[in-house]
Amino acid sequence: MIIPGKDEPQDISSDEDTLDEASSDHDEPVATYNIVLLGQTQAGKSNFIQGVRKYADPRCEIDHTTIGSGGESHTTEVAQYSVKTNFPEYHLYDSSLPIASEAAKFLDSCSFQEHRRMLDRVDGVKVRKGKASSYPRASVRIFDTPGLNDTQGHDEKNVANILSALSGGEAVHLVLIVMSRHAPMTVELQAALKTYSNIFSTMGGIIAFAHTKFDFKDHRIDNPVTTKFMDERKATLASVIGRDTPHFLIDCDLDEYRPVRNFLTQRAIRSILTQATKNVPVPLSRIHLHKTTKMMEIDQQVANGYQERLEHLKKEVIVMDKKIADIVNKRIADIVDVNSEIDNLTRRNQDLSVYLDIHDTEDLELVYEDHFYEEVSPWDIFGARQDKTLEKSLNVIIDHIEEDHWGLEVKEKRGGKGSDYWNVRVMRWFYNPGGYNVKLYTKRRNLHRQEIDNKKAAWNENNLRLGEWEKKRSKLGSEDGTERGSLKEKQDLLTKQRQIQNAFARASQGTLHSNLYQAIAKSGAYQGEISECVRKVGDFYMAYTPSGDEEAAME
Repeated sequence: MIIPGKDEPQDISSDEDTLDEASSDHDEPVATYNIVLLGQTQAGKSNFIQGVRKYADPRCEIDHTTIGSGGESHTTEVAQYSVKTNFPEYHLYDSSLPIASEAAKFLDSCSFQEHRRMLDRVDGVKVRKGKASSYPRASVRIFDTPGLNDTQGHDEKNVANILSALSGGEAVHLVLIVMSRHAPMTVELQAALKTYSNIFSTMGGIIAFAHTKFDFKDHRIDNPVTTKFMDERKATLASVIGRDTPHFLIDCDLDEYRPVRNFLTQRAIRSILTQATKNVPVPLSRIHLHKTTKMMEIDQQVANGYQERLEHLKKEVIVMDKKIADIVNKRIADIVDVNSEIDNLTRRNQDLSVYLDIHDTEDLELVYEDHFYEEVSPWDIFGARQDKTLEKSLNVIIDHIEEDHWGLEVKEKRGGKGSDYWNVRVMRWFYNPGGYNVKLYTKRRNLHRQEIDNKKAAWNENNLRLGEWEKKRSKLGSEDGTERGSLKEKQDLLTKQRQIQNAFARASQGTLHSNLYQAIAKSGAYQGEISECVRKVGDFYMAYTPSGDEEAAME
């Protein structure tokens, strides 16, 4: 049986001069936006990716080999997809209207009742890709990850694979968590979301949720079932990940042939993609990731083992000190004390340098965000204009603001960049939905100013003391053969002690630089029985040497 419209060519059409995948300017440098997809099996991640391809170029063929079926996930490793787009707007066009003006036939902003009436219509209505775009051409790279319920306890390796896939980029612009409208918020799903939000805590400001498989006929503010469902789900997700985030509703049905539904899908995809362009990107070179619960439990045992070895070495050093006292004169004892004090001060300064390298930076950190939506639904857009004031007082200076609004008139702004408060008064335009999003950022050093000053003061004081101890060491002179042998034996003990102290520090801290996280996770050190993992992790930390672009050497 032939369904009218379904067996005909796709309704979505491109104007001749529309910029799309077929354009000839592929050699032109473009901005790149990196999006990481997380979500359960069958949540619709692969469908969303194919929907993005179709959005960027309506003529492309859907790659069904990337899409899973039934309850099985098709994505077992991190897969990367790239599309070129200038984030075009799609327009709904009714060619059957008996109106002389072509412009009057565009139905983008018609009422909910009109859209709903046409949801299942296939004749006369078309979706057109606009010629102009307010965005420049860009490359969007999407990293599809295994389902959160398919990692089989291998969260560490999964995150390492994500980091490896991202290694060619400079930053992450959006972490999009895809959830099916029909998937229950089980304890297991909440635990998985909690784990990944903890691991990627430094990306909290760029996390958003896409709720898939939403029938557009129910996607409106006056539907009490949908409203209650989304309010409850948003509250649960905010509780799980510890913050409010943007939410998008979409029905990304790749077999859809009805123009109005395709139009609404394209509009939703555009909103999600442009979210990546509005976020302040998180640079990969400075990312520190939180360990998983499993890593923390294993590393605690590793740290305990290191602690026992340090206690044993401490006793050996004491014995060696007694031996040295018997064979060397007071001068040599003074040299040992000076070297020990210099080692201690040097190690303290290295610890201080690591802290300052992480916190005393110009990197922006999200301190507040607010979302105001007048009419969440694209359907019901009638109502009186409303005046709304949004404001926030902070205890730090605002260094950067990201804001986006539509359907609103900004009546007044106060405070903002360079101030410790922000105030804006907006009014919705007549007969239009409107919204206002804002994110306030400050430099990381502003949030940790007091501790940074304390660390710098301690670092300066240690340098002064180092200079004094270096002068003392230069005055003590050289040692004889017996002294050199004894000191060499003790120096070997101290070198081993410092090596274990460095490994102990890495096992004890709750976060790891992305390079170290990726290296230890991909080594398989956390795979196997607990006792085996403890041994492998312990050996890894002892042998690990940081690269120059990550953490400073602790020795």
